[in-house]
Amino acid sequence: RATNKIYLTTAGAITNLNLIFPSEGSGNFQLYVLFGGDHTITNYKVYEGDLSAASGNADVLWPGGNKPDNTASGHDIYSFYWDHLRQNCFGVASLAFAAP
Repeated sequence: RATNKIYLTTAGAITNLNLIFPSEGSGNFQLYVLFGGDHTITNYKVYEGDLSAASGNADVLWPGGNKPDNTASGHDIYSFYWDHLRQNCFGVASLAFAAP
């Protein structure tokens, strides 16, 4: 809720990653995740700033309806568009960043 860019390092599997968006206004947000091993994120849950579940959809909507597979021990960036009026969060993932 304090910024639109967040960094996260995993130390284990995450069952529910809670994404909390502002109670007022739509916006674009980024999440940079450094996976510290072969860890997974099972669910991406969507909440408003008051910590109530998004009424449009409580889960992130992904292209084709398929949650991306994260990169084991890698760098991934997730971009989200939060539609405050419809209470939906749309996500896309850029996976497996590495030097050439």
